[in-house]
Amino acid sequence: MTIATTSARDQINLKSDSETPAVDCLHLLPCAVKYSGPANTSTYFLPQQQADLTYEASFRGRQLHGRKVRLPENYTGHIVVDSVASNEVSDSAFESETPDIPAAEQRVILSAGQFDSLTVWEHDR
Repeated sequence: MTIATTSARDQINLKSDSETPAVDCLHLLPCAVKYSGPANTSTYFLPQQQADLTYEASFRGRQLHGRKVRLPENYTGHIVVDSVASNEVSDSAFESETPDIPAAEQRVILSAGQFDSLTVWEHDR
């Protein structure tokens, strides 16, 4: 799939193949965590399904309420990672290592997983 804007420089290619794994447990939390690495979430984040098909959990001592949201029919969500021209994943995808080529032309967005639903969480009110 190619998403194009008004300039050829602004094109984004989302590459995915049949081996892109399906993700069956995706959560959207109302917070920002300034960490990107492995985390033992199965030990500390333990959502409990309630009788009304909602969920309750706590994160860093804060009570959360969640609900599962399915994507519309014929839609697929993708978990994406930014890759640079050298095919190395980089957190600094907006920085060009070769000044002659604009960074936007070097970007490739790769699908690391697919999903058809996610749990959306809100703070306890």
